[in-house]
Amino acid sequence: MVINDIHFWYHPITGGSGVQCLMEYYFGVQFKMYDSDIVDSRKKNIIVFLWEPKNEHTINFKFKTNKFEFFELIKEMNNLGFYFLADYSTESNFFIDSERVEFITRIRQCGVNLNKFYLVTNNSNINQGKSKYGKHHINYIHFPHFLSATPIEMNKYLGDLDLYKTNNPTKEFICLNRRVHKHKFDFLKKLWKRGLLDKTNWTWVCNYINLKDYEEDEFVKYLKIDINSFNSFQLQDDVMYGTKLDKADEFLYTINPIWYYESKVNLIVESNSFDRPIHLTEKTFKPIFLGVPFVIFASKGHLDKLKEFGFDVFESVIGKYDCTNEDSVIDAGIRLSKTYNSDSVIRICQHNKLNLHNFDTHKQIIQKYFLRRFESNII
Repeated sequence: MVINDIHFWYHPITGGSGVQCLMEYYFGVQFKMYDSDIVDSRKKNIIVFLWEPKNEHTINFKFKTNKFEFFELIKEMNNLGFYFLADYSTESNFFIDSERVEFITRIRQCGVNLNKFYLVTNNSNINQGKSKYGKHHINYIHFPHFLSATPIEMNKYLGDLDLYKTNNPTKEFICLNRRVHKHKFDFLKKLWKRGLLDKTNWTWVCNYINLKDYEEDEFVKYLKIDINSFNSFQLQDDVMYGTKLDKADEFLYTINPIWYYESKVNLIVESNSFDRPIHLTEKTFKPIFLGVPFVIFASKGHLDKLKEFGFDVFESVIGKYDCTNEDSVIDAGIRLSKTYNSDSVIRICQHNKLNLHNFDTHKQIIQKYFLRRFESNII
């Protein structure tokens, strides 16, 4: 990988970028502040900007990727032969909306050949390729954002984990949910129906289902939920209480390790499930960071991708399970809870933790899944 032949650039109006932060951290790549006078057109020059619409999550951001100044900048860069990376590496889904389609239209109106435009996502289904986005065809490429960001972010505030550990867990499981969509609701309901919810440290912080459609649901009635005014279900000593935590992404990696160590097995319910894109988020990597056993309810191929990245998913202990089926995942969790502190499980947890903390592992994965594939495709 010849990074020296590639120059990465940023500009204040293009927004913060996870790709920039992680490339600088793991490779020491210096993103240059854009200045047309110092651009070497003999190199492959790349500007990275945040791919976000103007919505409730970004309304207070200072970047201006939908403003006149941004598109004037794109025109200038295009004349200098730039490549354009739209950083959507914290997401995996292909949300196609009119604003994003219009954004790409304006990019084209600036003279940009879409062969030189890439949408970077956390979608592990995609290695590299071109897909239709509205009326456009654009390049997609995978960047394993959460895999590489989680150890950096969690190391910032967690010190000696032994201070939190206990030899006598009070719960069988932990199942944390910030934004509860239907598949997360169904999973929690399944735990309840199987008599396991009371044996679980669980949360339901913000509601993303239409509770009026669930007014007669037995689980909603059991929890005594006010369908007109939802109140969060949270654990003791959380960083914030109430549904505002949903938008407080500064707490994305902030957890209370006690919750995990007081539980035998982490039942991870990932953001995506069933046939949706593989989305390995911080939910998957938090228990690995802490060195605790886990099973995962997610989308098809999620466990295989974890293994591809060098992690062990406890199949030698509990056998294979279907990560797209609630009962299969729960059954696997029950099997794992019966041997959670065995030597074989502890060895797997230690292996996974070391792999996540291995600096060279992250460099190799970013090189393989992002840099090499991107480099091989640029003109």
